[in-house]
Amino acid sequence: MENKDLKDLMVAINIANSARYQEVALFVDKKEFLEKIAEIRKKLNITRQQIISANKKLSKSKPWLWELDYRKWIKDNPNNEEKIENEISEMIDYFKCPYYFRNIIKEVILFGNATCYIPDVEVIGPKTKIYSPFVAIIPNLKSKDKDILKAFSSAKYILKHAKEFRSIRKPPDLHPNLWKYRSWYWLRILSNWTYDEIANFWGEEYPEDETVTYLEVLKGVRLYKRLLQK
Repeated sequence: MENKDLKDLMVAINIANSARYQEVALFVDKKEFLEKIAEIRKKLNITRQQIISANKKLSKSKPWLWELDYRKWIKDNPNNEEKIENEISEMIDYFKCPYYFRNIIKEVILFGNATCYIPDVEVIGPKTKIYSPFVAIIPNLKSKDKDILKAFSSAKYILKHAKEFRSIRKPPDLHPNLWKYRSWYWLRILSNWTYDEIANFWGEEYPEDETVTYLEVLKGVRLYKRLLQK
């Protein structure tokens, strides 16, 4: 996929936590990921115009309420629920993603956004659908806090050592300025600007960074590209 083909596939990320932002960005910006997103949208007859219209509607309310629009989409397209879940399961397996990326992928397919809250601990209920290997602690009414803590230690050991979880990719070390590197990376693709033009633009948009140089932009973009290859 050429850079010109990526312009309509850029994912808007609205995640405040730096570590989560980085984990999501280095996944959704992979060219292979974006190629598969384009293929899935084609299979499900999701057009670029539909995504733009959905985003305009979401921007008027709260973008993180995308799940409400997803339920409406399923209601209007009942045959697509199983299809999209199967496609996401295949992507999870192919890219060796943690299970909590399911909603991220779903939101990207339908809306081109990534705003999902990724919990450090998730509580599952009677109606929770499970699509991939997981470890659960199942208490009963007689369970005490000390029992839960003991079970938690065992669960962490399983997550670390069980063969079912060994293939799940681990996030790279945190890069505090990654959001800048990502911005510069996409400015190169979307605007085809030189590194010097990006540096000048960045200094105007962010006065606190007015001293940024083309060399910093060059190094940032190159680092971002290397991280995308991991």
